[in-house]
Amino acid sequence: MASIEGYSDSRISIILAINKFSMVVDPIPWSSLVNKLREAGERLKCKIKIQDSTNCLFNERNLPKHSARARMVRSSSATFLYAFFEPQTQWTRRAPKNVPGKSAQLFDKINQFDQKLLLIGILPNQLRTLAREHKMEDIEASLDSLRGTLFWDGYEIWKKRKLLVSRFWKLTAPSEWKVGFKEKKLRHKRKLRITCKNPFHYCEKLEDLSRLRRTPCACSDVKKKASCVILPDIRCFITKYPKRISSISGFHLLDRKDNFLSNNRETACREDLIRQQHDRGKRKRSDCFYGSGAD
Repeated sequence: MASIEGYSDSRISIILAINKFSMVVDPIPWSSLVNKLREAGERLKCKIKIQDSTNCLFNERNLPKHSARARMVRSSSATFLYAFFEPQTQWTRRAPKNVPGKSAQLFDKINQFDQKLLLIGILPNQLRTLAREHKMEDIEASLDSLRGTLFWDGYEIWKKRKLLVSRFWKLTAPSEWKVGFKEKKLRHKRKLRITCKNPFHYCEKLEDLSRLRRTPCACSDVKKKASCVILPDIRCFITKYPKRISSISGFHLLDRKDNFLSNNRETACREDLIRQQHDRGKRKRSDCFYGSGAD
């Protein structure tokens, strides 16, 4: 993806490994990433070079706008013996040496407790045993308060997670991931193939900057832009020789010298002018005939 050159003519290559699923769930803000790499190179006094092929692949696609998933930041908890909702794989802390042996064994069993049960207010029995061991007062009231706090805080976490999941399926997830999706059967139209391995499979291709050959999947096709055509006023086609039209409901005045009026005096030949004069005479005689009959 990029190469870093230092003063000692040493080169370091940075490789970006992505797939089509990671580009949907955790999209890469390409312009921001390039700017950060260049700023880091200026601080370290190194020359960073981005490959043109990689740059074209990202710039020709319409990348998702949502932010990527954030890694959970864990604060330093060296002074605590037990941390709620800590992943089991991350919990490697042991009780300090000044803790009695029996209490240390209770802490080890508490750390092995299924933390999913804490969300519904179920606590490990070793907490009560540990409180009695150290002669704690109001044990049951304290445990009830802890159960209520864990339950309602867990409920808020569940609501937030449900909101994020529903938002993902409505706004972020592709249509073919959703349950009950049925692809429309259209003739002579390329389709998106499930077996496609292009990392930009779910990103629309707006331009052909990479100049790569098209694949059997429709994700390699450039999206056609809708062309906006400005058409003349429909009232110009009502008569054979359109005249000046007064402005009605916000329309502009149309003059004979407009570009879309072809049958005007400037472009008409001699025969057209003679025919126009004959038609005007017939129109006057017909008006006089109907006018005399009305009297």
